[in-house]
Amino acid sequence: MKVASRMLTGALLLAAPCAFAQSTALGTANAKANILYAISISKIADLSFGDIVSDTSVQHVTIAPDGTRSGGGTGDILASSQSAIAAAKFTVSGSPGRAFGITLPADNTVTITSPGTSGMTPMNVDTFTSNPTGTGGTLSGSYDSAATAVTAGTATLTVGARLTVAASQVAGGYTGTFTVTVAYN
Repeated sequence: MKVASRMLTGALLLAAPCAFAQSTALGTANAKANILYAISISKIADLSFGDIVSDTSVQHVTIAPDGTRSGGGTGDILASSQSAIAAAKFTVSGSPGRAFGITLPADNTVTITSPGTSGMTPMNVDTFTSNPTGTGGTLSGSYDSAATAVTAGTATLTVGARLTVAASQVAGGYTGTFTVTVAYN
């Protein structure tokens, strides 16, 4: 009988945790958020093709993102231009260490004109290129989520393009605008 009683007691003890198991359990988690600086772009310098002598044939003048000028036709693009020759230059600002992409103007969407003068043919600006390339860059600095204050990161963006000068283009100053868009990747 003692053996049977011990066996019954052992069986009850093994079954006891099931009989007293909880039907609910609690878990906790933290809620987090990282607030980023809004990305922005500020112009530092305009895109300038410099002085170009009109010719009887079409000319193409290109400014590379590094500011070098090339091209022409049978005319002269004046190596020692009195007008500035420069790639457009921008500062991109935002959250440090973040990657960003660049969208440049599409071809056949940008023209420059000479305001107030009739008979002047607008000139197309196309084949835009940038440094960093359109796939983008990374803002300077690194992000520390434990920091109480985070300093904005920056990057320099330069943009070049090709200008198409019509045959016998009328002399004068030509201007126009174009838009460069940056966004976090």
